[in-house]
Amino acid sequence: MATVSFQGTTKRFGDVTAVDALNLDVEDGEFLVLLGPSGCGKTTALRMVAGLEDVSEGIIAIDGNDVTGLEPQDRDVAMVFQSYALYPHLSVARNIEFPLRKRISSKEERQRLVLDVAKSLDLDEYLDRKPGQLSGGQRQRVALARAIVRQPAAFLMDEPLSNLDAKLRIQTRAEIVALQARLGTTTLYVTHDQVEAMTMGHRIAVMNDGILQQVATPSELYENPQNVFVARFVGNPGMNIVTGVVDSEARSIHLGGVDASPGFLHDDAYQFNGPLSLGFRPESVALSSTGLPGSVSLIERLGSEVHVVVTIETGEILTVRQAANEVIPSLGDSVHLAVTGKVLAFDAQTGERR
Repeated sequence: MATVSFQGTTKRFGDVTAVDALNLDVEDGEFLVLLGPSGCGKTTALRMVAGLEDVSEGIIAIDGNDVTGLEPQDRDVAMVFQSYALYPHLSVARNIEFPLRKRISSKEERQRLVLDVAKSLDLDEYLDRKPGQLSGGQRQRVALARAIVRQPAAFLMDEPLSNLDAKLRIQTRAEIVALQARLGTTTLYVTHDQVEAMTMGHRIAVMNDGILQQVATPSELYENPQNVFVARFVGNPGMNIVTGVVDSEARSIHLGGVDASPGFLHDDAYQFNGPLSLGFRPESVALSSTGLPGSVSLIERLGSEVHVVVTIETGEILTVRQAANEVIPSLGDSVHLAVTGKVLAFDAQTGERR
C-alpha cells in the first residue's frame, strides 16, 4: 500500500491545459474517486500517475517518492482500463499471469498466485477459456485479477464499468468495493457517473475544466457543495439553483421580475441578504398553495418516487422529489413551490459558496 500525491501537477496539450496545478493527496488504503464530466481532466490525471502521460509542471509522488520521471513499469501501480485490454489469443490464466512473467521466474509460483486470485474473483472455472468466450462482467473480473496478482502499491481504474449494462454495473460495483476493502490497496478510480462515485468512494474529488473543485466524503459533497458546479453535478437530480435578490429585513426574494414571496422561503433562509444564487435539493422543496409560481413541464415516475419538473417564469427549471403515493400534478398544471429544507447561498457572480 502507498500514498499517491499530486503536487502542483499540470498537463498541457499544446495551448490546452487539461489539468491545471492539481494538488491532491490519496491516503494509504483509500478509495478515492475522480469525478467530473467528459473532458474535465480526470483521466489525464490518472494517466499521469501511471506514467502514460508526461507531466508539464509539478510532480507525482507515490509513497512519498517522486516518480514523475520514472517509466510506467517502474511505478508499482496497476491500471484497469475501460476496454479491459485483455489479450484475445491468450487464456484467462495466461492473461492473469502475464504481468508476473518478468517478475517471478518460478512457473509453479506464478500458477499458484494466478489460482489464488482467480478463486477470490470466482474465475477459477474459466481459466482455460479465451476472453471472447466470457461475458462483459467476467472479462472485467479478469482485468481486475490481472491488476491484483501483481500486488501493486496502488490500483488505477479508468471508468472500468462503463461497458457493462445497468444491472451488471451495480453488481460489479459492489464486487470492486468489497475487493478493495479486503485488500486495502490504495485506489484511484475515474468516473463521470456521480451515482457510481457516491456509492464507491471514501472521498470524491470533483473536477471541471482541469481544475479541482472540491474534495470531500460523499455525504459532505451532497450536503455542503462549495460552488454551484458541484451543487448541480452531485446528486440525481442535481441541486436546484435560483438567482435573485434576497431582502432579509423585508423577508422577500425577487427573481428577475418575479416576486417569489410570500411562502417560497422559510424564515431560516433569510439569514442571507443581497444578490445571491440560492440552492436547495429536490427533496427540500414542495408543491404548495403559495410561493414561487411555475408550470409543470415534465413528470418522471421512478417507482417509489416521482420527480416533478417545474419551469418558473424566469425560465429556470426546478425539480421537486415526491413520494409516489402523494398527489401528483398533471403536465402543464400551474403550481407554486415552497422550500421546506436546507438552503445554501452562493455568490451570484462567481458561484462560490457564501
